This record gives sequence, C-alpha cells and structure tokens, in this order.
Amino acid sequence: MSLTFLQLISYVVLILAGVNIILVFVSLVLSLLVPRKMRDYCFREPHFSSGEIATYSVFPFNLFRVAFFMRLAAFPESGKKRGLTKAYELAPRWFRVVSKYYIIILLSNFIAFFVFGILMKLIA
Repeated sequence: MSLTFLQLISYVVLILAGVNIILVFVSLVLSLLVPRKMRDYCFREPHFSSGEIATYSVFPFNLFRVAFFMRLAAFPESGKKRGLTKAYELAPRWFRVVSKYYIIILLSNFIAFFVFGILMKLIA
C-alpha cells in the first residue's frame, strides 16, 4: 500500500468526523425546533416510563429525545412499540421532511465512518 492511499483514507475519516461534529450542532438547533404538540403528546407517562422521562429531560440525553421524535416524524411505523404510530400527524410537513433527510444523513455517515475506520485498521 502506498502512503498516499493511506492518507486518502485518513482524510475521508477526518471529513466524516467533521460531519459528525456538524450533525451534533444541527441536532442542538433541531432540539429547539421540535413541535411542542408532538413533545407534549409523545413524551408522557403512557409512552415513556417516569425514569425515561427524567433521564431524557436533561442535557445531553435530550438529544436522544430529539432523535426519537425525528424518527417518529420521518418513519411513523417506528413508533409501533410505544403506540405512537399517529404521532407524525402532530408534526408539520417541514419537520417531517427535515427529519427524514437528517436521519438518512446521520445513518449513512455513521455507516461510512464505521467502514472507513475498519478499513484504516486493516490497512495500517
């Protein structure tokens, strides 16, 4: 293996790490934009336990709560276990569209970061 190929893989991993940092800041902004109706309806006792409500109400775990709500808005069938299959109707259309793109970008970035990390480990 040439050094330039290893450098290329390193640059790709560095870029993906930068994208991860940007996604954290985007999720901070999106945490302020979660619709209040959706948060008030979904984040209560029948759907979440009192321990989960206490845990996901404080930083940094409230970002997981934002991810839950975005997943509910983007993919309504994901709320079947908690009985929230109709929760997406409480979110405006722009939030559903943003959620779908954000979740897809987040997952694809995670997969690419994981694959390139393994590739770097195998090469180095």
